[in-house]
Amino acid sequence: VLIRTAKYLQKGVYGVDARNGGIALSSGRIDVQLTVGEIYFDNRIDTRDLLALRNAWLSTPASPNWNPLADLNSDGVVNGADLILLRSPGVWGQTGDY
Repeated sequence: VLIRTAKYLQKGVYGVDARNGGIALSSGRIDVQLTVGEIYFDNRIDTRDLLALRNAWLSTPASPNWNPLADLNSDGVVNGADLILLRSPGVWGQTGDY
């Protein structure tokens, strides 16, 4: 099973049978850790994401250049806190699962 959502790299969860419309789980849930920073939506965190963040810099939902994907911490403004998340060790340069 591949899990993908806005702002996050795609993550594979292996050993799960999702055929026939159901997911068989012994614990009743799947726990995964997703990596935030995916703005460009190409399953990589790289310069394209940085450029998308730059294009939305200091924007809010009322701004013409607002990009909700660039608001990585979902605080309503694209700023240094989002840049820190994007450039964090373990985030920058990562590629999602295929």
